[in-house]
Amino acid sequence: MSDETDFVDFLTTDPDISKINFKFLAYKIYPAGYARDVAGCIKSGKIRINRRFSDWGRGDTGGSYMPGDDKYSLSAAFDLKQVYYQIILVHESTHAVQDYQKLGMVKRSEAEAVAYVAEAVYVQAKGLAPIKDPATHRPDPIRVAADNVATAILGGQYEVNANLAATVTAAIARSTHYGSAPPFLNFDGIG
Repeated sequence: MSDETDFVDFLTTDPDISKINFKFLAYKIYPAGYARDVAGCIKSGKIRINRRFSDWGRGDTGGSYMPGDDKYSLSAAFDLKQVYYQIILVHESTHAVQDYQKLGMVKRSEAEAVAYVAEAVYVQAKGLAPIKDPATHRPDPIRVAADNVATAILGGQYEVNANLAATVTAAIARSTHYGSAPPFLNFDGIG
């Protein structure tokens, strides 16, 4: 099968994606955003999937979604049969949902916080522990903060309160991973 077929199958059939439903600040994330909107864009070719020949020094991520190009860029090792890469795909597909929504210029810390929370909901729904920091193999402060938010969401809270939201955005602001990244992302729409 192709990456496109695998992604569409995963986004439309994984039962734990249906649990990703929340409002974080002004951002709304919903199950159909993955199963209908993003999967539909992949199916129609509006979102492309490219394999990288190398990891550009970013082997810790495995993949990324590039809103300006409407494409996923995957590491050579990306394997959707492995749970780690399923988690990464949920995170990156959350950015694709944001792009689908044509949010325009968004603070990177907020866009990433939303994706980490979606990832954490998925991870908890699977009954797994948050991914550890690949460099230190210790709990990743961003994922710990997002995990706390996911607990509230899976406990029935739809709208993430401002205090919980601030813990995730603050952890991202302190992260060296995002230190040199541009402070805004442009979710200009797909297609």
